[in-house]
Amino acid sequence: MKPRDLDEVKREVEEIQDESGKKVDEKIKPLVIGLKRWGVNTEASCQGHRRSKSEVLLFPSVIISPKDYRRVKKLISAFGGNSWIIKKESWVNEKGKKFLQMKLLPKNKDHRKLVRMQKDAIKFGKFLQELPEGWFKRS
Repeated sequence: MKPRDLDEVKREVEEIQDESGKKVDEKIKPLVIGLKRWGVNTEASCQGHRRSKSEVLLFPSVIISPKDYRRVKKLISAFGGNSWIIKKESWVNEKGKKFLQMKLLPKNKDHRKLVRMQKDAIKFGKFLQELPEGWFKRS
C-alpha cells in the first residue's frame, strides 16, 4: 500500500470538526494523521482527559473502521506491538440495529498515567508519519 501525501493528510485533519465545531485534540492529532496517511478511516478521536479527581478518566483513543482492523494491527506491530490494542465494541441502537466499532486504545491503560499515554499517542503518530513508503510491501 502506498501512503497518502503527508501534507495533504495534515491539511485534511486540520479541517475536521465535530458537530459543536471542536477540532481534533492536539495530543491525538499526530496519531490521526499517521493512521490516515496509511489509508485508515478514523471516525472519532479523543486525547483523553480528566477535569477533576472525581471525574472518570477518558483514555486517548481513535475509533477506526472495522474494515481497517488488519491494517491497523500491522501498524501496531511495526511500532512495537506492546503499547496499543484494538478493542471491539458492539451495541444495539434504539431501532434494534447492531453496530460494531473498533477502538484503538493504549495497552495497560489502567496502570499508566494519562500524560504518558498521550506522549505515546504522539510518538506512535509520528512513527506512522515517518514510516517508509515501501513498508507494507516488506511486511
